[in-house]
Amino acid sequence: MDLLRSMTENMQPAAYRPSESERAVLSVILQSDTPEMGYAQISSGEDMVSARDKLMRLGFISYDNGGVTLTPAGDELAQAQALHDNPVDVRDDESQPDAI
Repeated sequence: MDLLRSMTENMQPAAYRPSESERAVLSVILQSDTPEMGYAQISSGEDMVSARDKLMRLGFISYDNGGVTLTPAGDELAQAQALHDNPVDVRDDESQPDAI
């Protein structure tokens, strides 16, 4: 069993404090139209991939048939982080609207 997962398996999801990259991964999954689109979005960039892998090891997200979804623990974590109502903006700077 993965050491990280064994250390955190008894932790309540609401007690876990995700990094900004982990919050971004959770937000992308919540906002994606399909599990496959979500997986594609969280599989680019070193920070996103690292955060994705850590959330998978901790059991907050799961990968199946080319797509990624939140597990019940991941959904609880997203709710505790208020990501359902206030998703993290994960667009890169080039896609941000210019300030006036």
